[in-house]
Amino acid sequence: MARFQAAVDYNVGTNPVSVAVGDFNGDGKPDLAVGGSSVSVLLGNGDGTFQPAVNYGPGSGWGLAVADFNGDGKLDLATPLSVLLGNGDGTFQPAGNYGSRGNSVAVGDFNRDGKPDLAVPDKGSTNVSVLLGTAMELSKLRQLRFARISKFHRRGRFQHGWQLDLVVAMSSRWPNN
Repeated sequence: MARFQAAVDYNVGTNPVSVAVGDFNGDGKPDLAVGGSSVSVLLGNGDGTFQPAVNYGPGSGWGLAVADFNGDGKLDLATPLSVLLGNGDGTFQPAGNYGSRGNSVAVGDFNRDGKPDLAVPDKGSTNVSVLLGTAMELSKLRQLRFARISKFHRRGRFQHGWQLDLVVAMSSRWPNN
């Protein structure tokens, strides 16, 4: 049976729905990013506690992804709507919108060029948008067609070999759509 200490609550933006972990300030301690009505970043103290949240907008929907999207060696944050470029000190530049309508996001190197790409389901359609990354910007959308509305997705290798696969869970009914 797993045992945990009592929970410690941290104040973040309203409607928190997703969490991502990364070392956003380069101190070797895990930091948290929380997505909801805004993106909240809590820098880790290294002892399991965190500093007060700093909030960035716009909100993230249901997903956050962490990667170095512009190739500067600093972790950035992607939401289903935008990318927040990291400054390397735990702060982020204003969000740059890439125009998706999704509510979750996954990062992977889908075209094997060594640069992180994004996959975002297009809420209300039958598409998944794959945004192929360049060292400085996210390229135009390339859409893959699916039979029903996409809700959640994760990436990983599901077959033997070196090609990255994308799995999208489909739903024709979803509460609060």
